[in-house]
Amino acid sequence: MKNIYSLRLIAFVVLLLTIGGCGNSKKKVIEETKKTVVIKKKVESTIPCAGTVYTTSNKYFRGNGSGESLDKITAERKALLNAHSNLSSQISATMHMAGERYMKTILKNYDNALDRFDEYSRLNVNKKLLNTKRICEKSDIIGATGKYKFSIAVEISSDEIIKYYSEFMLNDKSIGNNYSSSNFKRAVDAEMNKL
Repeated sequence: MKNIYSLRLIAFVVLLLTIGGCGNSKKKVIEETKKTVVIKKKVESTIPCAGTVYTTSNKYFRGNGSGESLDKITAERKALLNAHSNLSSQISATMHMAGERYMKTILKNYDNALDRFDEYSRLNVNKKLLNTKRICEKSDIIGATGKYKFSIAVEISSDEIIKYYSEFMLNDKSIGNNYSSSNFKRAVDAEMNKL
């Protein structure tokens, strides 16, 4: 009889420990969920020199970038390089589409002319990026690492880019005689309105 009472007592203690353990795990899950919410609030931040104000419009090509380094000037150079890279790819892609759209209307066989147009773009668009204007600059020191973080946004007028590409069009043998600057500008504007 004592064995039965002992077994019941042991089973009851095990049951209490099991039930008590379940309550604590629920409490832990709730506490961990609260911690996660707090962490998410700390992580949320805005990216300097980014957003709708710093995106390409129908009047300006815009690019932004950031860079980090232990040296402030190096961080700035990296940011400018990234912004110019972003801007260069936007200009090249937009001008390729506009050039193709325009050449289809004036040439029967436009493939060779478009290839020359793209090559001209690859070789020369970076020269025009020297004329970009800085429209935003922000620098911070990252507390944990002590590195400088530099963010920058640059822009260049779409009219300046159109003028630059127009020079190529006028001098190209197959395009020059058929070239119309107003029609080319309309093709570029149509592509920029898609951005």
